[in-house]
Amino acid sequence: LRQTITGNSPIKPSRWRSDLNQMASTNPGAIQCLQGEKCVVIGGDTATAFIVSAQAPGGLCLFWVEAESVGLTRHSYPLVDGGRGANLTLFNVYVGDDARLCEPGFALDLLNHSNQVGLAALGAEAIGLVDLLLAQTLAYTRERRQFGQTLAQFQVLRHRMVDMFMQAEQLRSMVLLANIRLAESRADVSRVLSGLKVQVGKVGRFVGQQAIQLHGGMGMSDEVVVGHAFKRLLALDAQLGNVDHHLRHFAAQSQVA
Repeated sequence: LRQTITGNSPIKPSRWRSDLNQMASTNPGAIQCLQGEKCVVIGGDTATAFIVSAQAPGGLCLFWVEAESVGLTRHSYPLVDGGRGANLTLFNVYVGDDARLCEPGFALDLLNHSNQVGLAALGAEAIGLVDLLLAQTLAYTRERRQFGQTLAQFQVLRHRMVDMFMQAEQLRSMVLLANIRLAESRADVSRVLSGLKVQVGKVGRFVGQQAIQLHGGMGMSDEVVVGHAFKRLLALDAQLGNVDHHLRHFAAQSQVA
């Protein structure tokens, strides 16, 4: 999530970095006061409770916050893939010590692990969508006729679909590698997952654009699944860090290695 802090100080978005969390938790006693904002919370318009990360006096911490808590407001809106998200604003939201889910300072490790699992899951969903786009495009070009023959008989279009297939196989390889690294808790898992997320963005955009072009204008209509799959891939590209973010992270991790 992108997080910003409310108040008189300049707003500084964290841009997918959990260590730059700017939700504030004050009152070091048993009662915590949460203030700040969480942006683009997927499903936030219907959630009944939230796990909120905030900077407590002793370090980053996680809190369980009920959606009906006094001081919590949410602004919902539609997302590009047909889902819904919400921005949460917390102003003087008081929670008891029983709402704290971890000791201060331990939240970052939990968030990093959950992000890693989330990246692996996004990769698995992305390869499923890419396979769907490729299958739909192959089926369409074998049926659609132009100039007395099916589109699949044109060599230049065959080359395009081969390129789509090659991109899909590259993404599939990265999904398998990332899940193996995650299951084995290897030291380079963070770098491999960033490489996976880069491929999700690049392959998803390439295959989606090719599928739509080969379908023609109908590829973006609501009646054809191709457009919906492409919009979902665009949403996946923006979740948990886009291509530029993970390219920088991959480069930084490679230098460390």
